[in-house]
Formats: sequence, structure tokens, C-alpha cells
Amino acid sequence: MADNPVPIMFWEPVDFIAGMSVFGMGVALHMFAFGAIGGAVTLMIATKLRQGAKRGAAQHWLWYMGVNIDRALARMKLRSWDNEFIE
Repeated sequence: MADNPVPIMFWEPVDFIAGMSVFGMGVALHMFAFGAIGGAVTLMIATKLRQGAKRGAAQHWLWYMGVNIDRALARMKLRSWDNEFIE
């Protein structure tokens, strides 16, 4: 589709950023090998989790965990733990 995010080196942007965050933390803590291995493992796990998942599943899971990645959702004033049906 035209509105799909552009993949970065075969990975979705959310997965790539997660892997590079682990790698960057390893570099910042002077543990380059740990960061490289951790980043690679993060990318492999993210790829496996994405197989069979619907588009946007990672973003929905992050929202459910309480991470606000989309400023447009902040207007809703909903907390992820208040998921109740309105009758």
C-alpha cells in the first residue's frame, strides 16, 4: 500500500528503532559486544513476533503497556488500563 512505512534495511521502523536503542545503550555503557548482540537478538525477535501479526500490532501493544507513541491519541484522555466497554 502507499501509506505503509518505508522499511529500514528489511525491518519496520518500530523494530529497527528498538534494535538500535539496545545497540546504542551497549555503546553508551562501553559494552559494544553486548549492544551488538542485544540489538541483533531484538531485531530477530521482533521479526518473529511480527509474522502473522496484523499491521500496527506493535504500536497497539506499546499503547497497551502505557507508552504514548502517537500524540494524536493523547487527546483521548484514556489510560490503557481503563479498557472497559461503554454500554
